[in-house]
Amino acid sequence: MKKLNYLLIALFSFLVLSCNRSDEMPPQPQDKLIGSWSLTKTRLKGNITVLGITTAIDMDAPITSCEKKTKTTFLQGGTGTTEVWANLSGSCEKKREGNITYTFDKDTKELVVHLGPETTRSIVKKLTSTELEAEESVTDLRVRGFLFTGTVYVTMKKN
Repeated sequence: MKKLNYLLIALFSFLVLSCNRSDEMPPQPQDKLIGSWSLTKTRLKGNITVLGITTAIDMDAPITSCEKKTKTTFLQGGTGTTEVWANLSGSCEKKREGNITYTFDKDTKELVVHLGPETTRSIVKKLTSTELEAEESVTDLRVRGFLFTGTVYVTMKKN
């Protein structure tokens, strides 16, 4: 009888421990997105038009100390906030800010962010607990007074 009791206790312990492990959800890729991210690098690849002349480019776009203040915060549940900073009229100013909504498709890696009437669609190329790299195709984007069409590559670091 004692052997049967020991066997039942061992079996019960095994079942309890097994159930606890199966209830734990492995971290999802989108969980790494949660947090505050600051802009660290941008690269432009495409065509730039200046005074009616179009030229192919593939270059890093320098980030000013002002632009490095740009921050996006992704919260659980598909909401968050963003602040975009730029050198406007010779001084560092907040260009845009507001509440965002977003979706992230873990299979296609598409990140869609809505800020008011604006929507951006990016493909996340790298997402770790500290770094986010994404690319976005754009048409007729104004960059420092020039017109750009192509792909913008963005790197952000988690704060």
